[in-house]
Amino acid sequence: MYVLDSSALIELMKNSNKAHAIYELVNESRVYTTSINIYELLLGLKQDERKKFSQLIDELSLLDFTSSDADKSVEIKQKLEESGNTIHILDIFIASICMNNNKVLVTLDNDFKRVSGLKLQLIG
Repeated sequence: MYVLDSSALIELMKNSNKAHAIYELVNESRVYTTSINIYELLLGLKQDERKKFSQLIDELSLLDFTSSDADKSVEIKQKLEESGNTIHILDIFIASICMNNNKVLVTLDNDFKRVSGLKLQLIG
């Protein structure tokens, strides 16, 4: 039901107060992340943080970016551009995965509010 965005995963790794809110929200639901989120985090992790990250990811189900997600991404990007909005292309990929899989994105990133039709749970 829930997909954890990079910002939510970072909070879980820090075991912050926001992490507790995330755990409370997802409770006993099946929880996912995307291959895009894994990429984003691996870019910014220090070597000593990778083990903790791997342990966290092992507890989640993974949604990969597919050709239908690519199609949806084009649609999202065009709608955003038509309305004069933009978000990072990786965020568009994440949104498309969530929308195509009918999942709720859990994030701290307000930019996702610009994506029409995306089910969103903002933490913060």
